[in-house]
Order: sequence, then C-alpha cells, then structure tokens
Amino acid sequence: MAKPPQRAHASSKAEMNYLVISGGGSGGAFSAGVLKAWSETGTRPRFDIVSGVSTGALIAPYAFLGSSYDDRLVDLYTSGVAKNLVDAKWLPTGLLGTSLLKQGPLRKMVERYITEDVLKTVAVEYRKGRRLLVLTSNLDSQRAVIWDMGAIANSGKPDALRLFQDVLIASASIPGVYPAVLIRVHSGNHVFEEMHSDGGSGSQILAVPDGFMTSANPAKPRPGVRLNMYVLVNN
Repeated sequence: MAKPPQRAHASSKAEMNYLVISGGGSGGAFSAGVLKAWSETGTRPRFDIVSGVSTGALIAPYAFLGSSYDDRLVDLYTSGVAKNLVDAKWLPTGLLGTSLLKQGPLRKMVERYITEDVLKTVAVEYRKGRRLLVLTSNLDSQRAVIWDMGAIANSGKPDALRLFQDVLIASASIPGVYPAVLIRVHSGNHVFEEMHSDGGSGSQILAVPDGFMTSANPAKPRPGVRLNMYVLVNN
C-alpha cells in the first residue's frame, strides 16, 4: 500500500506555495494555458507542494518541475495526443463492457511524456523538501489513496518509473471510460496487486491540511509560516 506522504520542509521559509490542480478531462488544457501564461508574466511562484487529481495528475509533474517544462505541458494538450481525455459526464457507461476505451493510448501518452529524465528531476526536487502528490481511488478497499510521487521517484527501485507512470494513468482513468490499473504494491514481505482508478471519483481536488504541510507535528502547525494556496479548476 502507498505510504502517507512526508511533510514538506518549512523550517527556513516564511511562506509555502501550494498548487492544487483539479480533474476535468480534456479541460486540463485550461491549466496548461494558465501555467504557461503565468510563467510569461514572471510572477509564477516556485511551488513547494503540487497536487493533482485525474487530468490534474498528468499536469502535476510538469507544474512541479517549473516553467522550463511549460512547452512540454502545452504540447501534451495541443498536439492531439490528449484528445482521448474525455469528460466523463458526456459519455454513457456500461454499453461496451467494463470500459468504453482501451488503456493503450493513455499509457502511450504517459510513457511518452513521463520519462526517466522527468523521474530523476522529480527526485532531485523531492530531496530539497518539495512534494508532488497524486490522488487515486483504490477500488478494492473503496478508499482514496494519496501517492507521494517524489518518494517513488527517489526510491531507487528498478520499477520506480513504471510505478510513477501507473499511478498517473490510474488517476486519469475515468471509471467506465478507461479500465482500472493494477498496481503492484509491497507490504512487508508480501507483494500483491491493487486495482486503482480515477482519483476524481471521490474528490475533484486534493487539498492537504496546512498543519500537515507546515509542521513536523501536524497537531502543532509551525507559527509564522504563511501558506499560499492556488487552485486550478479544469471543469
């Protein structure tokens, strides 16, 4: 099972910047455009924490890595590769079996844009105390799961890239539209598979309490740390 994400470091900062990116299918193009334009103004902050749900999960790694990845992010939503990221409310479900679309195109898209280079860069930022969080729905336990993507990237495990990609694909897999993703997890000496799907099934955004982010002890938030939360809503 996924471990609870570690808290971002706030020991030497007077403020923390938290970016929340919602679900919304192909509406993710909105966030891509906002982030690109924000960079061009020169006022876009360096986010200490970025969280993403569904299509927001696909955007989150690039938003986390900063303005130098804006062109890749825009390409994701303007080159045509994201054309199958449909809005669930416009689609009937249950007509063609367990899902309307096959996972293949979505997986190919994620594998194209989330590379070993991206994984290594996320790991570097994780070691600086920054956090990248993604939400999925565990269909076996019927519970939401928060994945600490930086911890995955920094794990050094041979399957880290595959797990990173699987979590993003799962979070963007709208029930009835895309099949759920089987994710291999470790618990002690046991290895088993969990079925994960769209994080937006339970919540369209992932907003972590400020005490969790600004203190080593969530019951005692660190005084004097200002939290700036920015929310991008795609639908």
